[in-house]
Order: sequence, then structure tokens, then C-alpha cells
Amino acid sequence: MNIKITRNELLMGINAVGKAVPSRSTMPILKGILVIAENNEVRLIANNMQLGIEVKLEAEVSCSGKFVIDAKIFSDIVRKIKDEYIEIEVNEKLSVEIKCDNLQMKLMGLSANSFPEMPEVGEENTVYIKEGVLNEMIRQTVFAVSKSEHLQVISGELVEIKKDKIIMASTDSYRFALKKQFCENELKEDTKAIIPGDSLVEIGKLLSNDSNEEVKVVLEDKHALFIIDNIKVVTRLLDGEYLNHDVVIPKEYKTKISINKSNLQEALELAAVFTQNSGTDVRLNITDDKLKISSNADIGNIVKEIDIELEGEDLEIGFNVSYLLEGLKVIDDSEIMICFAGGSSSPAVIIPNKDIGYEYLVVPVRIRSYNSN
Repeated sequence: MNIKITRNELLMGINAVGKAVPSRSTMPILKGILVIAENNEVRLIANNMQLGIEVKLEAEVSCSGKFVIDAKIFSDIVRKIKDEYIEIEVNEKLSVEIKCDNLQMKLMGLSANSFPEMPEVGEENTVYIKEGVLNEMIRQTVFAVSKSEHLQVISGELVEIKKDKIIMASTDSYRFALKKQFCENELKEDTKAIIPGDSLVEIGKLLSNDSNEEVKVVLEDKHALFIIDNIKVVTRLLDGEYLNHDVVIPKEYKTKISINKSNLQEALELAAVFTQNSGTDVRLNITDDKLKISSNADIGNIVKEIDIELEGEDLEIGFNVSYLLEGLKVIDDSEIMICFAGGSSSPAVIIPNKDIGYEYLVVPVRIRSYNSN
């Protein structure tokens, strides 16, 4: 095999597929990148058996072929090369020679025969979504995916595609993030899947947050396919039944407050200083168009008061401050509404004023008695 390719193009491809290279594996071949050269095109493929990524790159191919090379070594070499073009030549014994203007190095490759193939996913049931929109949907939901290995179904995220909208939902049993994007598509029937959270995190890294280019999305029985420009991503799906978001999110509320997001976030970040080493939570006291945020720990206490617009009943309720902050950080609106179903044991739902498709539910914690004054 013999190819000539620009260094920047090759590095971009290595960075993209590298997201599917496992840091640990009992199969050494999976820690490599499969390189396939043919028809003036180079394909780079990585596959950790959950997530597979393939990138197509333009190159001069004078002799076709394929081999596997250690991903970390390959990345480190290409990253350190400053020349515009890189030439790669591989002989029958899988000796890989990498050459530039004043540089020549050799290392051993591996046979491509034992590298796992990317699963084939049909594209009959395809929908298209703008890259920036998909990026936002993942960013606003994937953080709430469960990190526990005991409940596999909630270590993934529900992706539901209907004829008029796309829905993404995630939970770890203590909070629930829901994002709806209203759009028209030509699906023959509604479809849904549970995609591993780890896969969505890596897919999100491949997306631009301001691009209007369309991403092709296909959900099948066992795999989901995402095509982002010259990058193809295939992830396996999780089995099980996901929580019904129509049931999880309350329909009626007894207390609603309108508040400036930045003011609330600043107050909670201050309160978090007192909770980070003590395991304590924050208390919210809502009354008379005021929100009093307080926390009491062994090292001291904090009380912060914020102006709000209150609709409904007064309320005193406690929360894990980290859960509140993580939800606020993915909301771009300056003004938000927080709705409480009623009582100190009912959840709160954070709703941006302008983003009508986003809701973030947080389960409260039991608040302990103390004097915060």
C-alpha cells in the first residue's frame, strides 16, 4: 500500500475515529485504527464493539491495501509532524513506513483480517436534523444519564422520532432531562431506541454547535447510524423499556416562580462551596416574591435572597445543589420558570422561557431542621 495525504486531513480523521478507541481492552486489535486505501480515498475506522466510527479522507493512492496501526502511536506521530504532506507505505510484512520531507520512520502494523467490521445499518427509515440542533439536544440531556452499571437501561438515553418531532430523554432516577425538537420528516412510522450515554457523548464531540449542515440519523432494531459529513458513526442500542416522559413530567403545578437564571446560578454556586465537603444540600424558601437560598454545614452557612415572581403557594423544599446547577448550565435562556407540583416531597421542573421544547425535572431531598439565620 502507498498513499500520500495532507497532514491536517489525516490528523482530523485520527482525532475523529479516536473517540471509538477503547482506553482498555482485552482485544489488542481494538486499540488500533484500521486504514483502508483504495480509489484515491483513505478510510480510517475504529470500533470498540459498542461504538464504531469511520472517516473518509481524500488522498493520492498509488497502491491500494489495508492494515491496522496502534491508535495512540499513530496519533502521536502525526500530531508531532509539521510537514504539509505525509506519505505512508506498507509492505507485505506489514512494516509501515511514514515519510515526510526530512523524516523517515518505521513501525510494525497488524493484519486487518481480525479487525471487527462496522455493523451494516440500512438507511430506509432515515431522518435529517441540523447539526447544531442535534448538538444542543445531546448537550441538554446526556449529562443526566445514569453512571451506574446496575440499571443498564438508564445508562442510555431515549431517542424517539415521530412524524412531527424528535425527542431525547435521560435520567439517573434523581433527575430527568427532556428535549423536544419540532420538525417535519417523512418517516413511514414512529420509531424509538435507547442509545448508550457514552456513545452520545462521543457523537456530541463530533458535532458543531452552530452548523446548519444536516446529519442523517437512522434507528434500527440493534443499531443507530449517524452520518455527519464525511464521518459515519454506528452505535449499538440497549434493550429495555424506558420511562414514559408523558407520565414523569407533572401536568399541574401548585407553585411557579419566574427568576433570572444567572442570579440563581450565582447563588447556587456560592451555596455549593458550603456543601461540597459536607454532603449537605440547599434549602429553597419561597414566599412573598422572594427566594431565599440557604445551606448550613460544619464550616459555616450561607443565606442568599433573590427577587422572583411567584404564582401560587409558598413553599420550603430542599435539593441536591449539583443537580440544580447541572441543569442550569445547559440552559441558554436568561429567564426561566421553576414549577413545583406541590409539597416538599414533589419534584421541581425547570423550564426556559423561550426554549419551549426543554424541561428538566429534579427530585427533592428531605431537608433537615436548622436555624439559617
